[in-house]
Amino acid sequence: MSLALESRHCGSVYVVRCTGRIVSGEESAVLTEALQSGLREFTRVVLQVGEVTRVDSAGMGLIVRFLWHARNRNGDLRLAAPQLFLTDLLNITKLSTVFRIYPDEEAAIVSFLKEGAIAPADSSNTGPRVLFLDEPTIGLDLLSQRTIRGLVRTLNQRYCTTVMLTSHYLSDIEDLCERVILINRGTIVYDGALAGVNATLAERKMVKLVFSAPVAQEVLARYDGYQKLDGLTASFEVERSAVRAFSRTVLDELPVIDLTIEEIPLEEGIAALYRGEPPGG
Repeated sequence: MSLALESRHCGSVYVVRCTGRIVSGEESAVLTEALQSGLREFTRVVLQVGEVTRVDSAGMGLIVRFLWHARNRNGDLRLAAPQLFLTDLLNITKLSTVFRIYPDEEAAIVSFLKEGAIAPADSSNTGPRVLFLDEPTIGLDLLSQRTIRGLVRTLNQRYCTTVMLTSHYLSDIEDLCERVILINRGTIVYDGALAGVNATLAERKMVKLVFSAPVAQEVLARYDGYQKLDGLTASFEVERSAVRAFSRTVLDELPVIDLTIEEIPLEEGIAALYRGEPPGG
């Protein structure tokens, strides 16, 4: 195991000093046990990470999880003395706006002691009312992306935090956003529900054909809705009402060995709005 822990308490503050790596496996299990033990008695936690050399996505997810365990009990988990790599990671993931971070262990402890008694359960001091996030998951692996989205969702649902998210990553938008504002060259081209973006696609389907032998693009271009040919796979954008007739025709006339019918990607709905097409048009 490559993580050593030293736990103590200073008044009402529980301090955990970490040396080594906070990563998935035995290291995460040991830190989980230490934090669970401390939170049975304390709600104010300082995680001293000055000698931590690595934190993976599982380790970061663990720390975030215990942050919310503490805050759900009107306490907090604060970070002390993070090294540069961890400070950069917190900035990249925007978690630096969520954690309270201090240059050393003493400063983190004093920050708790200056607050006096713990706030009552109905306290409204639960974090920012409005949180601005700019590309919060860019460059992260899938597990880290899910962790960040889960954190944002928790802030919104549990604490009614309004989240302003700017992103070109449509998975973030589909997973988190109820309202979408599209801006094209400084002009708002759409402001409304995400479902309204999808409405631009409601009457169309993407039909993909896989052929047993090459088919010339000139032949495929004779069929309405032809989009592109990639090897032996051709894509067509077809009106929903015409999908059955279209499928019957291409199966009869072309060497089709596989046919799939899919929803039009969200990107297409956004592109249509940028072109000035009204939702549902």
